[in-house]
Amino acid sequence: MKALSRDEIQTLVGRIETSALDIDSWNKLYDEFSTKNATLSFPLGEIQNPKLSWYMKTWKSKMIIEDQGFEETDSVKTMPLEGKASVSLCLIDAILAYQEFDEMRCVIHV
Repeated sequence: MKALSRDEIQTLVGRIETSALDIDSWNKLYDEFSTKNATLSFPLGEIQNPKLSWYMKTWKSKMIIEDQGFEETDSVKTMPLEGKASVSLCLIDAILAYQEFDEMRCVIHV
């Protein structure tokens, strides 16, 4: 799986924001993005982040916890020895959740 860069994600966010202004555009984009699989990965410390609590409760049953850290190419800021949590989502859900994380604290793979 390929990690999306911040620029790629911002381009996708722009497409979401633009399509939200027109129901037909939104439906088309939603159909496209909801059928693409993505994995959202983040440091274990984010599980305790209060602003993400709703996501964590929703993902509880499908979250994978790993004791290994991130790859250097993921460009995620972590604490030493901090493990990783990952959840499989459709692309639109991963993009929307990505925006709630602090900068450089998660990565989307497609």
